[in-house]
Amino acid sequence: MGQRILTPSPALERRRAVILGAGIAGRLVLEELKRHKRLGYQPVGFLDDDPRKRRRTIGGLPVWGGLSDLAAVARAHRIQLALLAIPSASGELSRKAAKLSQQAGVELRVVPGFYEVLQRDTAAGRLRPVTVEDFFRRAPVPFDVDAIRTSLTGKSVLITGAAGSIGQELCRQLAGIEPRQLLLFDHEENNLYETYLGLREQFPSLTMQLFVGDIRDRARVRSVLRSHRPDVLYHAAAYKHVPIMEFNLLEAIKTNILGTAVLAEEASAAGVGRFVLISTDKAVRPSCVMGACKRFAELVVLGAHRRLKTGKNRLPTALMAVRFGNVMASRGNVIERFTRQIEAGGPVTITHPAMKRFFMTREEASQLVMQASAFGRGGELFVLDMGSQVKIGDLAKEMIRLAGLKPGVDIEIVTTGVRPGEKMQEELLTKDERAASTRHKRIRVIPSAKAPSWNAVSAALRAFSAAVKAEDDARGRALLHHYVPDYEEPGHGRTPRRRRR
Repeated sequence: MGQRILTPSPALERRRAVILGAGIAGRLVLEELKRHKRLGYQPVGFLDDDPRKRRRTIGGLPVWGGLSDLAAVARAHRIQLALLAIPSASGELSRKAAKLSQQAGVELRVVPGFYEVLQRDTAAGRLRPVTVEDFFRRAPVPFDVDAIRTSLTGKSVLITGAAGSIGQELCRQLAGIEPRQLLLFDHEENNLYETYLGLREQFPSLTMQLFVGDIRDRARVRSVLRSHRPDVLYHAAAYKHVPIMEFNLLEAIKTNILGTAVLAEEASAAGVGRFVLISTDKAVRPSCVMGACKRFAELVVLGAHRRLKTGKNRLPTALMAVRFGNVMASRGNVIERFTRQIEAGGPVTITHPAMKRFFMTREEASQLVMQASAFGRGGELFVLDMGSQVKIGDLAKEMIRLAGLKPGVDIEIVTTGVRPGEKMQEELLTKDERAASTRHKRIRVIPSAKAPSWNAVSAALRAFSAAVKAEDDARGRALLHHYVPDYEEPGHGRTPRRRRR
């Protein structure tokens, strides 16, 4: 609580500010502003939707009304800035605050969530502009912290794809759980080093080791796992970009299927206690190569656990998978592309205005993955509750408004057409899957009753390997259809028409 949560303002004159939220966080913000006048903010009052706080005085400042009174208060008191001091604010409340601030003609800045304030360095715990990620935040749900700490604190944890978006966030979240050591594995040297530097700055006492390598390289994987014997392995390394993998099918098979098999086999042989595959909603009734490969990767992991469960003289590795949708702020994400296009003055390009996608913040996704893995005993396929799907067209408009601009006026929106492999909307369960509840309301689990036998998985892996060795793209595609019966390709390679909105 003692760390600074405010960013110095370059302005010479203090800006008149109203604090949105008269709770604990709002009072802390007020105290900080009073103590550090050089920061450039002059708090003059509060707004809070709790009727019990109306007409009260807090820290010498009045509570004028609710958030909907912002425009009137801004005119009456010459407000230049609104500070949203509700760290647990849901996406709905953040959108409301952003809309009211725009209507009132004042700038909105946000106090990050408590988990950011507590786990990030001082620079990350400061007031910041509202972001689109704030619009998708959900009310926090209590975690079983004891279960997470029991499964991770004091343990050696290896993360594949540690330099990727989810891998990096997992590393940050895991570091706060105080593992014995983090083992970071990735084939991308520069990004791996950047990940290491960020963790070292934030967690100076954390024990880490870096491993540059390819998950498809069995000798390298075996050497790392047998030399360092991690207790837990989070497998986040994968090719993920749908349109690219449509035309690089054998590479997707090599990494997302055969690489996962290498890791699952070697982790079992090395006695890794817990193996967690990061999967995707695109594995459900896949319409793309990437999704079909990730679906078979799920089957590899479930089949590997079934073999260990029924075999003799096997080391006790619990293998499981966690399935969820799009993660915000990940590299190459649609939000990153929209941001770039808006900064360039447009147009913003969307594939189809009615296309829908699930979205979740990196923080919530990583926390739920850790919680699910703590629940798992092996053989489970966990499915994260992603909330409601969002129309891509609505997302584009919201981001344009967030930048203080008008869709279709200041920034044009151009529809380019659905790309190869894309669905109009995603799913988290097939019609045959039945998910049961767990102790956490946002995590469901599909029991392992339908896990394939390892003999069946091994036969498929040999067939995939042969197709890759022969560089036979057509054979690889046929095998995906055979081993992932739900895989249905849409029209492949169509050139989309561009139309303006």
